[in-house]
Amino acid sequence: MRQNRVSWFLALLGFVLACLSSAALAQGPRDQVVEFYKPYSGEGMVNVREHINQNMACFEADLGGMLVEIASRQPGQDKAWLDFDPFLNAQMNAASMTVGRATLQGDLAWVPVAVSYRVPGREVPAVKVYLRRTGSHWRIANFVYPARDGAPSWDLKNWLRTQLAR
Repeated sequence: MRQNRVSWFLALLGFVLACLSSAALAQGPRDQVVEFYKPYSGEGMVNVREHINQNMACFEADLGGMLVEIASRQPGQDKAWLDFDPFLNAQMNAASMTVGRATLQGDLAWVPVAVSYRVPGREVPAVKVYLRRTGSHWRIANFVYPARDGAPSWDLKNWLRTQLAR
């Protein structure tokens, strides 16, 4: 009888752990992007350097490392520095934003983010956040910006490599 209780308890524990594991996996790429952009829903400007440091676990290692390096630089050092918010592709905060649906392709996903810089509710496509699954975690791999105002589409990772001479 006692052995049946132990077996029953272990089976129940296994079931609960499996459910918790599934719930952790349920935080998919869109959920991660929504969480990443939460600070932008408040009033005032987001401190980009702090945002990068607080979210290092969200980035793939190479992207995170380059972001930390360039965010630590200041104007006047004869080195490239961040004079814009790379997550909005702007020098101002968002008046409103909408995070779209994730598109999945194997272990790669992308999530569109539309932003209004001045008038809430008038969002335009601002960036696609690319994420890569590593084990059970989705990590931000790149930010790709659409062509706009005659400028071609470009991506943050390649821009950082160029600016940091890598």
